[in-house]
Amino acid sequence: MLLALLPPLVAQALGETVGSFAMFSVVERYQLKLGVRTPAGDRRVPLQRLAPYLSNDARRIVVSAESGGAGRDPANILAGGLPDLLRLACELEPEATAARVTLLRGPLRSRQLSPTELELECNRPH
Repeated sequence: MLLALLPPLVAQALGETVGSFAMFSVVERYQLKLGVRTPAGDRRVPLQRLAPYLSNDARRIVVSAESGGAGRDPANILAGGLPDLLRLACELEPEATAARVTLLRGPLRSRQLSPTELELECNRPH
């Protein structure tokens, strides 16, 4: 019996999550910031502004990310959708010349979050 428990215990002790029975060993927190650059200067875009254009599931994750959230899955979903959020910001803000998004994320207990930043030039017809 002890032999069956030894590999998961060793994996957990070494910080490995695969095979360690530690399904929720790392909880992340995250926050999302969206803005546009205009001829008049930079301006924040409230994520609530995107809500009518998002699915119910996307709305729940994206809009709540402005004040911050917790969970690795929502953070991963947000990370994968950053280019789409940039395109939507360009479409919704006619005076925007560029859109910029920042996803801050890191371990729940960490004081510092690591940023992922993307920027997209808004293509406007002349």
